[in-house]
Amino acid sequence: FGSMADFERLLEAAHTRQLRVILDLVLNHTSEQHPWFRDARRGKDSKYRNYYIWAKPKAGGKPPNNWGSSFGGRAWTYDEASGEYYLHLLHNPGHADH
Repeated sequence: FGSMADFERLLEAAHTRQLRVILDLVLNHTSEQHPWFRDARRGKDSKYRNYYIWAKPKAGGKPPNNWGSSFGGRAWTYDEASGEYYLHLLHNPGHADH
């Protein structure tokens, strides 16, 4: 973590030692505990709602499709407050966030 200035100092120090820095970023992903996601769950009028993928249930209240999460289990979770499912392809069913 840290600031951009911290990162630039790290990068400069690495380069003076002829080291390369590789960044591993998880783009397009936030925790279910992240303030944006929490706000998105509050309602369809949330400014963060479109940051995530939401879908109406199929007939009988079933998930929109049969997609699975990368870590096992279903990729869709029903949100009672909005009556829609949200997509979480990277959800880990053993993780405390869910």
